[in-house]
Amino acid sequence: MSDSDDSLKQYQLPQNFGEIIDSDDENWMPPKKSYSQLEEFEPSKFNKNIVALDWDFNKVFVKQLQIEALQDPTWRAQVIKQFEIHPTLDHPNIVKVKEQNYEEKKIVLEFLNEANYFKKAILEQARPITNMIKLRSYIQDIAEGLNYLHNLNYVHMDIRIETLQCTRGLEDLIRTVKIGDFGNIQRKGDILDAFHYEFIKKRQPMMPPELAIGSQADPKMDIWCFGIVIHQMIMAYSPNLMPQNQNQPAKISFAKAHWNKYEVELFKLVKSMLQINANDRPSAQQILQIPWLQ
Repeated sequence: MSDSDDSLKQYQLPQNFGEIIDSDDENWMPPKKSYSQLEEFEPSKFNKNIVALDWDFNKVFVKQLQIEALQDPTWRAQVIKQFEIHPTLDHPNIVKVKEQNYEEKKIVLEFLNEANYFKKAILEQARPITNMIKLRSYIQDIAEGLNYLHNLNYVHMDIRIETLQCTRGLEDLIRTVKIGDFGNIQRKGDILDAFHYEFIKKRQPMMPPELAIGSQADPKMDIWCFGIVIHQMIMAYSPNLMPQNQNQPAKISFAKAHWNKYEVELFKLVKSMLQINANDRPSAQQILQIPWLQ
């Protein structure tokens, strides 16, 4: 055998290469999951957002929380709440958590192939949804997700165009909408301090009128924000709030010239969701029972 043949001996594969490992060691674990980064997008002060491939070469969405964002004790408590609640949620209209690691401050979420559809179409392109069949389906998906959350006594507290994400299969004619981004989720009755108030104020195009520092998280706050979202889907802009004066209480102003193009039932639905008095708004379950959505 030549010197070159001898040098190849160290690279020969073992005879059992490729066989299934049958280990008697109870402590044996498969290799640790790793993720191969494909792209990073929309980085923020709080998150590093990555599209990656998992161990099985499936696309996933990885949210890596920035350590410096956790120095604030209130924010740290909110992150812990998110890690406690979101993985327990299991509904087709809720973005699913595939894996999480609090020590690494990492959440791995299912990949949605049209996640930012609403953001691009409505906020960036000012393009309203004119197909009523699709609009009904979108509204129903969101209402189903909210009804699930509210029945568990959770309040999302961040329903807006950017947190409603879409996915669509190759043969699907209509996108499925899923509620995502549970960074500000609350339990019903939780007290909203200045931190949460400012968090919502910076993100919502129009806050629920009853929301104030010291108020309690309530599902009707989600319904108000849901109503704002539907208005944006139809008009591609947020509604106007007429200020309160001595003769007339504050109320939402609707442009009749625009709403005349749509079915009366749709107008009644949005108007009911945007009542100034939270008790006058329908629940998510009541919205699902409206004949117009059937």
